[in-house]
Amino acid sequence: MADSSDLVKAIVETQQVNYCSLSSLAFLIWDVCITFGDEVNYIWRQSNRSPIKWLFLFTRYVSVVGQMIFFLRTLGFFWTPPTPRAICHPWFIAQSLWTAILIIAVELIIGIRVYALYQSSRWIRNLLLFVFACDFLVVFITFAVMIPKFQYDDNCFPFINANSLGFLRIMT
Repeated sequence: MADSSDLVKAIVETQQVNYCSLSSLAFLIWDVCITFGDEVNYIWRQSNRSPIKWLFLFTRYVSVVGQMIFFLRTLGFFWTPPTPRAICHPWFIAQSLWTAILIIAVELIIGIRVYALYQSSRWIRNLLLFVFACDFLVVFITFAVMIPKFQYDDNCFPFINANSLGFLRIMT
């Protein structure tokens, strides 16, 4: 049985995660609300074949849905601590993949903007494709090697150790 200091620490950490999750969700919803008019004017009017339109909508609304799911999870909507270990690993993988996919989508948008700034230069396109491929490869290898090594506490938070810190450094 955990002593009272461990319990207090777990409560404080859970509360911090709840506050961070709620503030992230509030910021995303606020951003959607204040820029919705611009979205209608500049994004919705683009052709349905425009990859920029779909990348924008994907990053915009998948991030909101994902943050809602993560927030509901922190409130105990799906399960409450102590969480079975069989749930923690798949949950962490899903959360990490969701985040990685959103990061990749944002990187694509930024890459397309840089490519446009350089007047569709073939050299810039090839450089961006190379950097993007290297980034994707590093993330894929990191997922394959590091995630199986993680261990989780009762709240499904990975224990902080050299493996988890290395994973976070590579992901960011």
